[in-house]
Amino acid sequence: MAAAIADPALAGQTFGVGGPEALDGAALAAAFTKARGGDHVYAAVPLDAFEQGLNGALGAPVGTEIAALYRWLSGVGADHLDVGRNGAANGAAQLGVTPVSVADWAACVPWEAIKCG
Repeated sequence: MAAAIADPALAGQTFGVGGPEALDGAALAAAFTKARGGDHVYAAVPLDAFEQGLNGALGAPVGTEIAALYRWLSGVGADHLDVGRNGAANGAAQLGVTPVSVADWAACVPWEAIKCG
């Protein structure tokens, strides 16, 4: 993203942002299990409950807007997801970055150093 802002030659272009793989919830949990050990499980949350939870944590209308994006992506916006290309055309080369898998990223994050609360 910084490269797209800093390089005038990239002005006006659109870049898909993502890694080398498209994952659903179960595959994301499996990647975390592979990287971190333990048993990570994906549990779907109904969008209305998700929206309410985000609004409670972040304040309205933040949750409402994020949930609206998810609703759009689960309907008419589904064509914008990278599930068919599997990350092959995400603009990484133009931006000078190398995408990494979720499992590799999760293995590198210093989770123990992150404090919540």
